[in-house]
Amino acid sequence: MHGLVTSEQACQKIAEEDARRAEKKQKANAAKKHWEDKEAAQQVQHNAMDGTETYTGRLRDKSKPELEDIATALSLSTEGTKSEI
Repeated sequence: MHGLVTSEQACQKIAEEDARRAEKKQKANAAKKHWEDKEAAQQVQHNAMDGTETYTGRLRDKSKPELEDIATALSLSTEGTKSEI
């Protein structure tokens, strides 16, 4: 049974929904900032590369950032998916 919703109850539900939306947006912004910080750190690492880095192991086993490091060292494109790099 749903019953009648009072304006106080409606205001409370709206406030709760607003709080949920704000929390969701805050989490999305935090995740975006984390990703941007990670990319910035990787760019700093790429800029510091001097061409004397040594890589071992199979390319198939490397993570995307590791493959991007190798591609940068070889002056290749780092754009695309892991399999494209």
